[in-house]
Amino acid sequence: GAHGVSLSRSRSLRKEDGLRASLRQTQNRNSKSNAKDEKKLREAYEQIDRIGGNMNLIENTRNSAKEMYLKMTDYYREKEIPIRQRDALIGAVIFLACQRNGHPRTLMEVTEKGVRPNKVGKISSLCKKVLGLESDPTKATELIERYCSQCLSSSRMHSGNKPGRCVLPL
Repeated sequence: GAHGVSLSRSRSLRKEDGLRASLRQTQNRNSKSNAKDEKKLREAYEQIDRIGGNMNLIENTRNSAKEMYLKMTDYYREKEIPIRQRDALIGAVIFLACQRNGHPRTLMEVTEKGVRPNKVGKISSLCKKVLGLESDPTKATELIERYCSQCLSSSRMHSGNKPGRCVLPL
């Protein structure tokens, strides 16, 4: 009678304690995972800022890249796909942000050392599809205008104030 009820109640309490412990473990794991994700996101944003700064990108373009990066990480998380090539993803969102904001760059310009430009190109295609972006291919004239203006200002700095010889990289 009474002994059976207390034994049953004791098992029930142990089961609840087990569930609470399991919930705490899951919450701890999730908070560790969230902290890890936040750290990776912060590092990615810093990398976007560093690359964007080196490329003289305006803040609006860098913010666009960060926004795209965040949406892509959400996509990867929802699909439970690990992000194996974070540097290529960062290059891809910078590439697309540049295009979208009227400052197109080549894949070579947005690609860090150790990352293959064709990987950045493949991931940028996925980003366009996932983010619903449409963009026309970059015209060579857009790139040449920017390159020549850089070349002229660079040659003026090196040769006094006279325009110097400009060679396009092939």
